[in-house]
Amino acid sequence: MFRFEHNEYLFALAAIPLMAGLYALSQHVRKRALQRFGDAALLERLMPGYAPQRNRFKLVLLLLSMTLLILSWANPQWGAKREKVERKGIDLLIAIDISESMLAQDLPPSRLERVKKFAVDLVNQSEGDNIGILLFSCNSFLQAPFTTDYNFLRLFLESAETSMASSAGTNIGAAIEMAEVTFGEDNKNHKAFVIFSDGEDHEGQALENAEKAAENGLIVMTIGAGTTEGGFIPVTTSFGTEYKRDASGNPVRTRLDETTLRNIAKASNGAYFNIASGSDAVISGLRERIDKIEKRSYEQRPFSDYNNYFQYLIGLGLLLLATEFFIAYKRNE
Repeated sequence: MFRFEHNEYLFALAAIPLMAGLYALSQHVRKRALQRFGDAALLERLMPGYAPQRNRFKLVLLLLSMTLLILSWANPQWGAKREKVERKGIDLLIAIDISESMLAQDLPPSRLERVKKFAVDLVNQSEGDNIGILLFSCNSFLQAPFTTDYNFLRLFLESAETSMASSAGTNIGAAIEMAEVTFGEDNKNHKAFVIFSDGEDHEGQALENAEKAAENGLIVMTIGAGTTEGGFIPVTTSFGTEYKRDASGNPVRTRLDETTLRNIAKASNGAYFNIASGSDAVISGLRERIDKIEKRSYEQRPFSDYNNYFQYLIGLGLLLLATEFFIAYKRNE
């Protein structure tokens, strides 16, 4: 397996095209200045030793040497030995409601933004578990399959937006059905489903589906996002930001439906939490409930030892730099 030990150093490669651009700009300015000075044929006779192609060749060597030195700074490595590692965990599926009501700002800056931050915190404290991400509104879809690549998961969580919903409305029951399909039939005792939502359910099948899921060993935990006082739903129009209105022209107020979320959790032997209680307290209670679930063993064979190859790039880079230094700007007469 190939990798760079310090990926952050690769950002320095952005200096390479910048230097090439500055060189092209300087040559353009120089050419314009010489054209104002006199005729091109006369100038060539006045500068018999000038060799512009050497300038370009020296620049190429310089840029190549800098590229190699930057790559060596990041330390390219190749996996040399795999090690058998056994870990224990469960399959944890996180579902996030991306319906329009999640734009309400009764939990500033918005319900959805608070949920995304909360979900990232949950991922950070779930090391060892296989985690997947499901997004839902009226329909549900798997955003990220089960993985232990937590950086990958955090990226998808932070990119979740209401614009990703294919239609309006909220169907928590469909999310539970999708979760059962995602877990598969071979996993009966090592799984948990966490739903972040404001509890609005326009289809009314969530409780029935939660009871069926519980029969298959799925534990559903619900996290309420919002307040019982509720808030209006901001929408962007050509006139700026306004609030969503009903058929009568009145602003639509969306409220947290804790009763629905509590009933879903109770029907599936889970637990209900309110995100307004604070991230640390809720995640602590959530992890306490998840840790009671029977864990299963996973076998991994990650690379435990890597060979370094930075020295070869340094040597080649310095060789190119020395070659560039000894090439003269003028040709010998």
